[in-house]
Amino acid sequence: MSATVNDVMTTRVTAVSRADVLSVYSRPDDEIGEEITKNVIQNEFLKGPGCFTVTVKDGIVTLEGPGTVQQGRELLAEVWRVEGVVSVRDRLTYAEGM
Repeated sequence: MSATVNDVMTTRVTAVSRADVLSVYSRPDDEIGEEITKNVIQNEFLKGPGCFTVTVKDGIVTLEGPGTVQQGRELLAEVWRVEGVVSVRDRLTYAEGM
């Protein structure tokens, strides 16, 4: 007597976000915010800490405040380089014509 064995392969597809993947490297939100405020805004852009509002939740950074388009581009690029940042939300307000 012979028996046939069929292997059934079950495939599970799971969506994984960038935040999920990088959560292994998580860093406390307050540390991320402090680095952005002190090292990026104050030291690199030579702006006062109150010039921009920096909010960090689960590595997602939200930036708010006035600026020029060029300033915004540069600031966003620098914030992306901070360790622990998984996303950046641009809520900056740009002056017209800039």
